[in-house]
Amino acid sequence: MKRLLLAIEPTTRLHKSWELLQQLQSSEAYRSSQSLCIYLSLPDEPYTGTIIESALASGRRVFVPRLLPSDVAHEKFPLTRHLGHMRMHAIHSLGSWNEWPLNKFGIREPPISHSVVDLDDALSYILLFTTYVIPFCWVSLAYIRSFFAPPLLDVDMLILPGLAFTKDGKRLGRGGGYYDRYLAGMRAIFTERARPRMPFLLALAFKEQVLPELPTCPHDFIVDKVLYS
Repeated sequence: MKRLLLAIEPTTRLHKSWELLQQLQSSEAYRSSQSLCIYLSLPDEPYTGTIIESALASGRRVFVPRLLPSDVAHEKFPLTRHLGHMRMHAIHSLGSWNEWPLNKFGIREPPISHSVVDLDDALSYILLFTTYVIPFCWVSLAYIRSFFAPPLLDVDMLILPGLAFTKDGKRLGRGGGYYDRYLAGMRAIFTERARPRMPFLLALAFKEQVLPELPTCPHDFIVDKVLYS
């Protein structure tokens, strides 16, 4: 599959990516969204830069993933037991993203300081007090919520990368397990907080990535919608 994707001509890849942008923008899930998590694409993936710029221009909140740095002791982070080793960080511009550092997979990530590396902007209002403050403070959650604004940072849509998909939403990742762990933690947190639903899970794919069937494991998440071109 990787060789097949790399064989797609750059101009064809850009054309397909533009078609995917049009499909996304015409979908009801996207039109009704106010915020989304989305990855920064690899060269063999549908290009997501235009989607991110369009979402920011429309006033949507946009969050992109970042892996915990390898030189940081992961086990010391309270959120690791919830979300694994990936966090979502808010961005407001893609102006200098070509200068952002590369992670171990060659993916650009927004630069941040180690002092905030364990915060997750997409979930911060849910987790900030339950993880850091409540265990050490007698102040009630209702009081804290009444004191801090704005209300709960919510994520309407999460766009996942993948190596292959089926039309009914099965997904083959690239072997790291970061998204499955992150989504499992998100689901557990939302269940504890009695949140009614998870974000809408969406995938972008070239038609070459869409297969008749894929093997799945019990912990795999099914994507709500696969857009392909």
